[in-house]
Amino acid sequence: MTTPAVEVRRLAKDYGPRRVLDVDRFTVEAGSISAVGGPNGSGKTTLLAILALLEPPSAGEIRLWGETVGPSVRRRLRRRVVMVHERPWMFHTTVLENVAYGLASRGVGRREAQRRAAETLERVGLAHAAGWFAPALSAGEARRTALARALAVQPDLLLLDEPLADLDAQHRAEVERIVRDLPARGTTVLLTTHRLETAYRLADRCASLLGGSLRNALPDNHFSGTIAESDGEPVMAIAPGCRLHLATPLRGPAHVVIDPRTVILSREPAHSSARNSFAGRIAVLAAEGDRVRVTVDVGVPASPRGVPIVALITDRSFREMNLQLGEPVSAVFKTLALEVYGGKSP
Repeated sequence: MTTPAVEVRRLAKDYGPRRVLDVDRFTVEAGSISAVGGPNGSGKTTLLAILALLEPPSAGEIRLWGETVGPSVRRRLRRRVVMVHERPWMFHTTVLENVAYGLASRGVGRREAQRRAAETLERVGLAHAAGWFAPALSAGEARRTALARALAVQPDLLLLDEPLADLDAQHRAEVERIVRDLPARGTTVLLTTHRLETAYRLADRCASLLGGSLRNALPDNHFSGTIAESDGEPVMAIAPGCRLHLATPLRGPAHVVIDPRTVILSREPAHSSARNSFAGRIAVLAAEGDRVRVTVDVGVPASPRGVPIVALITDRSFREMNLQLGEPVSAVFKTLALEVYGGKSP
């Protein structure tokens, strides 16, 4: 097994009496793309700053590539990590000089640094802006310049804070392509985002920060797999004998999310246009305001436990159906109810 790029144990950060970060365990595998989601103010930027060794934690242990971060190794490890901030600061010089800065600080000669900086600007679609005054860039241009500045030094670990903010659709797609290619170039990526779809599209593993606490749990009805064709239509196997029918032109590895509010429960076999109908038994009933969260374990052959599909129904529907734990029901939803993240056009 390879050594993880990042290992965190009992990490905490306090600002005065307020604890803003409290992470018991967190690991980023080398050669992967990981994402941490969460709303603004949840501690995402603080986590990245600590992992970039820009800010000390109040408590806890950080290991990078198997080495415990401490005074004797901090400087050496720091040079292997680069963080791109959500609002990056630009030096008061040209775009090219901004990108070449990290190379120069690592002892690369001026001519070679500028050559590599120019190549990296080409990679992020900013070759035409090499001579522009960097502080005058738009927010999106500054973000791509900062990304180029980070990529130019070929970091072993790249930390990206909201990497797609301020980008239009074209440049967002370009940045996503660049990020996806980084593990093949030897760079491990950890990104933060408040947009769930960004995490699903880019990351191998997703976690969420809420109130400074890290949760590995994903939302209800989240499935990962490979979109393939069966009888000319797209399907994703989520367990042996259990597959989703989709309405998408995309194929390959992807994430699928089903809104629990779109799942219909029925005691009788479904007779509708819905392509997805799974028989199972009610495993969990939980009140949630004026609604009831019903978890149905749909049948999977030779498995001690089924695949959970969650439906969120009104309290009135729950009472009218008189649903009971262990009762057999069918979970039904249409192909258009499934949101697909990731995948590629064939």
